[in-house]
Parts: sequence; structure tokens; C-alpha cells
Amino acid sequence: HNPKPGVYGRIAARLARVPAVVNTVHGLYAQPTDPLPRRIAVYGLERLAAFFSHAELIQNPEDIDVLRSLRIAESKLRLLGNGIDLDRFHPATADEKRTLRSQLGLPADAIVVGAVGRLVAEKGYRELLTAWTSVHATHPDARLVIIGMHDPSKPDAIGQAELEEARSHGVVLLGERHDVEQLYRVMDLYVLASHREGFPRSAMEAAASGIPLVVTDIRGCRQVVRDGETGRLVPDRDARALAETLAALLSDPSECRRLGANGAGLAVEAFDQRSVIETTLEVYDKLVPRPGGDRPAE
Repeated sequence: HNPKPGVYGRIAARLARVPAVVNTVHGLYAQPTDPLPRRIAVYGLERLAAFFSHAELIQNPEDIDVLRSLRIAESKLRLLGNGIDLDRFHPATADEKRTLRSQLGLPADAIVVGAVGRLVAEKGYRELLTAWTSVHATHPDARLVIIGMHDPSKPDAIGQAELEEARSHGVVLLGERHDVEQLYRVMDLYVLASHREGFPRSAMEAAASGIPLVVTDIRGCRQVVRDGETGRLVPDRDARALAETLAALLSDPSECRRLGANGAGLAVEAFDQRSVIETTLEVYDKLVPRPGGDRPAE
């Protein structure tokens, strides 16, 4: 780019000496339905970052349309996707599930629903806990296992009183853990009730573990779950719809097995991190000049 006077010009002049600038968009922090001030701030910063970059690696395909509307050059946009280490996640055997449940103090015959994520409202926990009160009333043998850090300093943190109430309805709070690949293997169903996601890794991990998913119908979750094939999509912020969907699946083990098997197959097909690595290396290979070579054309 041609340097311009002022701050932008100084930044551009400095970046001109860098072989390549690549911006990875993990998920836009604003959507077309968000308030105008939020969109102006987020989209403005993304536009600025794209002005100085040579390539934009975008995890979510829905974000590409938004970036196009911001008049970011098509030649810069590259769909990256997202992936996980498939060697870490696999469906549990009956023995694995029984052993792991025993270690966690869960009944061997319990129906276990799992959730992974920080204990904040943005992750949909208030709707989930409200829904679970209804689900547990009709399925008293069910347990909701939540893995995630509780940080009371967050402005939207779930309160301690709410968590204590949840425990009385069969909710097991495991806190922050570093063995999630093991914990998925105790689950019969996975739920993610988030209000906003980029491309949720926990949902991909659960799918690879052969678990049927119930997730909100938002950008990010829609890229992980094929509704009716690998799980169910429910409206976000709708505790009633969430409760009805969870209860229906808990009453239908054969449907859960079908959805889980399909999800494991989709994970192999679409969520392999090696594809993400290959795309990233390909982009850098095109941008970074070889020794003695010219800088790639912009």
C-alpha cells in the first residue's frame, strides 16, 4: 500500500519492511443484528487490520460475507476453518465410560449431559440452568456435568447462589479441568447454549467423541452441527426450547446413538486440524519471499 501521512502512514511504512502480514479472524465480535455502535467499532477495527494485512484467514464462512461487505479485497480473503487434534478424541467404550464415571462419583446408569465453557452468561448458562430445572424434574436420573472456570470478577459471571441452586437439581460442577478428552467420554449428550461463538472447539471435540450435540442456532454452532443429522439446533436465549429438545433426546437413546455416530463421522471429514495447518502454510508460502527472491505482489 502507498504510505499516507500521519499515524497510518508511519504504520504502513514500517509494515512495508515486513515480509508478510497475516490477520486471522477467529470470529467477528459483532453481527449484523448487533447495535450500530458495536458494529461500527468492531467492523472499523477489522477494516483497519485488513488494510495493513496481505491476507485474511477467516475461521467462519459466515464472516467472509461480512468482510466482503466492508469492501475488503477478495484476493485477501481465505477460508481457514477450524480443527482439533482428532487423535485425542474418540467415542468411549463401555468400560471406559463406566470407569471414568466411577472416578467422578457419577452413577453408572445415569444419563449424563455435559457442557464445557467459562461460567458466564454469554455461554448461555442461565438459559441452560433454567432449562435443566425442567429436564431434571422429568428425568431425575439425569446429571448435568459442567466443566469450566468460575471467575466472579467477570461482569456476566454466573453467581454463587445460582450455582448452589443448580447443584440441588443434579448439576455437577467440575471447575477448570485439563483432561477434557477424558471427560467427554462420560457424556451421553453435549449442550452448548452460547449467545456468540466463532467456531466452537468444544462442540467439535464432543462431535469427535461420538456425542450428539444440542447447540444454539448461531454463527459458529451452525458450522459444527448439521441439524437432525449430528445434533439439534435450538434458538438462542430460549430456555423452553432448550429444555424440550434435551428432554426429547434423553428419552430417545437410539436417536442419540444415531446422531453421535454421524457426528463422529463429520468430525473426521471436516474438523481435522491438519487441514487448517496446511491452509495456513500454503498462504504463508505464497506470501513470504524466498531467499534472493522478490516480495510477492499485493
